[in-house]
Amino acid sequence: MVSDAQIVAQPAQGDVLYRVVRTEQPRVEDFRSHREQPRRRPVPAGTPWLLLVGVSMFDTRDGALQIARRRPAWVAELRLAAGRGIHMAVTGSYGHRTVWGDPDVLATCVETCHVAP
Repeated sequence: MVSDAQIVAQPAQGDVLYRVVRTEQPRVEDFRSHREQPRRRPVPAGTPWLLLVGVSMFDTRDGALQIARRRPAWVAELRLAAGRGIHMAVTGSYGHRTVWGDPDVLATCVETCHVAP
């Protein structure tokens, strides 16, 4: 598991990332961090605080589809524009990224949404 000391956030620069969402029309709620969710899933002991206040995304659609196939879901494609207070870091294998930003702003970055086969 990654530690807080290993997380290096960079500002978004027009990056395209993919997020698993629950509906075809992503909502602001789909971009809230684990800490902001009303019903929280248990997390492993020792999970860095920075990961709990960020949102999981992937650098490829296939990476997100690996997660989306576990349940009915869609994959939102986002273009994270520079200058909007969005930051991201590599925080896992297989192209996993953690993204920090206002959920309202992240929701406006959605360009399209793909159904998970």
